[in-house]
Amino acid sequence: MTKPDEFRVASSLDTAKRGEVVVHDRKGAVMSGGKYRAHVAVATAAGVGLSAGLGAIGWLLIAPPVGVVVGGAMAAYLVFARKRGLTAERALARREAGDLDGAQQEFEQLRATLSRADRWAIDFYIANILWLKGESTAALELLVQAEPRARGALRFSLLFQLAWVQAMEGKLDAARATLAETDDAPESPVFSIHRAMAELLIAFHADSVDGLADEDALHEVGTLVLRTNRYGSVLVLLAWACDRRGDADLAEHWLGESESRMLHDLERCMPKLAAWRDAQPQR
Repeated sequence: MTKPDEFRVASSLDTAKRGEVVVHDRKGAVMSGGKYRAHVAVATAAGVGLSAGLGAIGWLLIAPPVGVVVGGAMAAYLVFARKRGLTAERALARREAGDLDGAQQEFEQLRATLSRADRWAIDFYIANILWLKGESTAALELLVQAEPRARGALRFSLLFQLAWVQAMEGKLDAARATLAETDDAPESPVFSIHRAMAELLIAFHADSVDGLADEDALHEVGTLVLRTNRYGSVLVLLAWACDRRGDADLAEHWLGESESRMLHDLERCMPKLAAWRDAQPQR
């Protein structure tokens, strides 16, 4: 029987099972468990001698479970002490298992062992958990605090999540400005989905599809999501966009596919979107 804190790496985005953590590298490419462990070994060795901090900053990213998000995901930082790395892995495993309180506690304990300069990465993960728990205002505060120090590939994941939360908090101009900072992010399925989610959340909270990508581009995003068992919230957003554009059949299709990919409680992390979904007629 799988333990809630057992860290399991998905072999790919398409085959990721519930409870598995999707790991991606600097370019947003999903890594297998074997490749992840190889990177861990290199990063741990590279971390020896670095100041009390994260020996592998910038090496790895673990995407948030954005079946919500979440999210992206989101990245395990291997730290100077392997014990800290194991704590990060355990926290991420708990998040994937739905134990958000347990995951937050693990990350907060890890955060307490780091210098102030190194805490931004852990703040990113705690913010992700707060968002999943429905505490978007607190999540926004942590992300804004962490953003100036963010470096490497994790910076893109942080910026995407910051844009999501800013949109949810009604800070639409700030969300657009944040999203513009990701223009040089590597192209990958993970980052494509994260970018689309940001654009759709901005449009949803602006209550306007003006400026959204055309139907073909949005359909490509939906096709990417259908290859996974997560990102259900993105499908709900696509349904909203199709409904606003008058395509009720496609909206119904996206909604029908979203539920099985919803890894977390949409009512908690995206209450306004959940309210729109629940108001749709059952067919």
